[in-house]
Amino acid sequence: MSHLKKLDAHVLICTHQTCRKQGGRRVAKELKRALKANDLRKSVMITEVDCLDQCGRGPLMVVYPDGVWYGRMDEESAREIVEQQIKKGRTVEQKVLYDMRGKEAGSR
Repeated sequence: MSHLKKLDAHVLICTHQTCRKQGGRRVAKELKRALKANDLRKSVMITEVDCLDQCGRGPLMVVYPDGVWYGRMDEESAREIVEQQIKKGRTVEQKVLYDMRGKEAGSR
């Protein structure tokens, strides 16, 4: 039986056709590099998903347990999300599409 480890975050990254064309795979690779550089790779699970149903707003990333949906991601914003959201619990406001804690982009 495998043992579940405690995670600080679970990040979903869309790598479906549209997001992939917009750089989704590059964003995923940079996220992995940034987590490794910050010694967080063991406490954050990354899952590449087929579609998050937000085509045209990608590449998309969702960070749980906070439930923050980020859009129009690039490599720099992936690094910033590691530094701010994952390490410090601070939302990267300029990339937020929706915050499941009750805030929608533009409604702040």
